[in-house]
Amino acid sequence: MQKLLLLLGIFFYSTMLFGAYDVKIGVYKNGENLRHNIARVANIKYRKSIMVERKNHLYYAHAVLTNGVDAKNALHAYKRVFKDAFISKNQVRVKKVVKKVKIPEKIKHIDAQALLENKTIYLCYEKGPKHLKDRVVQMVFAKEFVTYNPLKKMATPVKMPYEFKDNNLTLHLSDMKITHHIYKASPNFLYAHSIIDGLVVNKLRYYFDEKAALEYVNNH
Repeated sequence: MQKLLLLLGIFFYSTMLFGAYDVKIGVYKNGENLRHNIARVANIKYRKSIMVERKNHLYYAHAVLTNGVDAKNALHAYKRVFKDAFISKNQVRVKKVVKKVKIPEKIKHIDAQALLENKTIYLCYEKGPKHLKDRVVQMVFAKEFVTYNPLKKMATPVKMPYEFKDNNLTLHLSDMKITHHIYKASPNFLYAHSIIDGLVVNKLRYYFDEKAALEYVNNH
């Protein structure tokens, strides 16, 4: 019945829009650098409007806005990070697909505190930058701080204040807040997303066994 309601709750229709504004943001050789800069755009609406296209080993970032005022406001937000951003003189024709709101599936509640408090876990990157593919980080949860200690690296462990709320673990690093949203539990590990300023950055796994974590990165 729930699947039927989901199907009935979705339908699409298209309408042609003319004269949309194309805001050119930047061209990058390094996709990771572009992603980090996009995450620095403070306005969530305009950050989510950014589209990235890859052509000839380069990454082209731009945003299409449907009215001039919105385009100017977006440009102002982008230029705080991308100094060379500009609005193209050539307007574009776009097809807007409007989707009716569907009935969402119920999100399973996971008590992050119950799973992680006073525990030691081993964080792995399921999806993220290539240089983090083989990284395993030991995270030791003490009363006030979590000790973040990358294994196999000549690095000093970092202690960070943290807090739990429902499915989320929030880490405080200087003036930055990093949220790990735990969205699924399996018998051997937890699935999580790392989120910065509302943007999903990496897909993670939390292993409770060091050997299992090392085996995962060695075979991933």
